[in-house]
Amino acid sequence: MEVPGLESLPPPEAPPGLGILLIDDTADASGTPTAVSAYQNLRDADGLPCWIAVKFGSAPDAIPAADWSTGQLSHFLKATLDRLTDQREVARLRGEMLTVARRISHDLRTALGGILSTVDVLAETVPASRSVTGPLFASVDEMTHLISRTGFLLKAIAMPLPAAPVKMASAVATAQSRLESLAARQGAMITLPDAWPEVLGLTAWAETIWWNLLHNALRFSPAPVRLIFAWERLPGLVKFSVRPQDSTTSATPPMHGIRPFHQLHDPNAGKGLGLAIVRRLAELQGGTSGFEPDGQGGGYFYFTLPEAPAPR
Repeated sequence: MEVPGLESLPPPEAPPGLGILLIDDTADASGTPTAVSAYQNLRDADGLPCWIAVKFGSAPDAIPAADWSTGQLSHFLKATLDRLTDQREVARLRGEMLTVARRISHDLRTALGGILSTVDVLAETVPASRSVTGPLFASVDEMTHLISRTGFLLKAIAMPLPAAPVKMASAVATAQSRLESLAARQGAMITLPDAWPEVLGLTAWAETIWWNLLHNALRFSPAPVRLIFAWERLPGLVKFSVRPQDSTTSATPPMHGIRPFHQLHDPNAGKGLGLAIVRRLAELQGGTSGFEPDGQGGGYFYFTLPEAPAPR
């Protein structure tokens, strides 16, 4: 197949292992290609995109033959390779996140399990060691919890799932049950709405968001804690929050908003993970998160999710 002007194009500079595959899909009886478009990727032995196929022929959103020129086609092929390079990097980063979320998290839990078993035996056989084993138990528990939270978020980022109706009552109940002991220590009294709205997202992700907001409210509010789980409709969204009944015990406003998870490597980003996890999970579900001031120096944290369309 001869494409007018194509033979004079300089070969695009591609990273090692990348290339362009030209495919003739001409529908014209004369054999003259009518358009050109990039439409699929081929993968190498590592599972990464390595060649991108460029189809000549009729295709939606393609560059028609009437608009072909040497410069335009050269630019098109260069942009195609740039997109392929970006796709390779995204695929690699997703795979690396899953490796940490699955393999590394599993190996860390296994190692911590061995430490926990040894400390448990030491505490049972040497009663005098309990002043030492107590902090070890607490440290293992904190590390296990950290692995679980970060692993959950990394899997959510690397493998986003399609939205579905959220069972919000179930998500809230699960979050409350996981924090039952902390709530009891704080003398918490929690008020729930009589009904929940229909929203789209993932129930497990909503559960993690509620857990982080409730955990934050229980930890940083003076006992006895009085909290209200609330929601309100916004245009196309539903806003959810854990609000204190007394504004004098409201949450402290964040100095720089809720920092995104990808900025927590900054030395000045703070140590907390909870609000960053809330923000990222809300965004992955098509929502937002933030802090709502109450005008008295405090306020509450919230998140939004897309409202489910009304049944027809």
